[in-house]
Amino acid sequence: MHVINERLGKRYAQALYNLHTPTLSTEFIEQLRSIATFFAQHPQLPLVLELERVQAHHLPACMAMVTQKAHVPSVHVPLLVDLAKKHRLSLLEPIARYLEQLVDAAQNRRRYTVYSSHPLQEDQKQTILSFVQAQAPETQIEVSFEEKPNLICGVRIISNEMMWERSVRKTFLQITQRLLARI
Repeated sequence: MHVINERLGKRYAQALYNLHTPTLSTEFIEQLRSIATFFAQHPQLPLVLELERVQAHHLPACMAMVTQKAHVPSVHVPLLVDLAKKHRLSLLEPIARYLEQLVDAAQNRRRYTVYSSHPLQEDQKQTILSFVQAQAPETQIEVSFEEKPNLICGVRIISNEMMWERSVRKTFLQITQRLLARI
């Protein structure tokens, strides 16, 4: 089911991108995320809205109330109505994610997230930034840093195109795989 949602999310994102290319903004994408967050905070709401008992002519009014409660413009109502009719409101987050990737690619920008097992010092961050810039020298780069204690003394760098990891956990996993291969 997850793979199907991802594929559908990509298709919707591509269609939205094609429709709104000149006017598509990061604000539009953030608004989609706000609606997805609103639905995540009220998990029963998508189920009710996607019921066959909610008549199609009531959906625009219901979705207008959702956009109002999520504090986003009503420009999203037609998309929400279409998703609700097709029982696909769960696609909002994948749609926003893939839209962001399309916009980034068009603007020659890459986003990287650096996960570390502990807080990084400034010189460590600069070393990582240098490494990331060397991977894509001709692109605009955005890097965010997050702590992830389950890395066990390590660092993981993730973008849409790559993942690089150096951690004790990864080393243990590699040793385990080598030992199992010998058995």
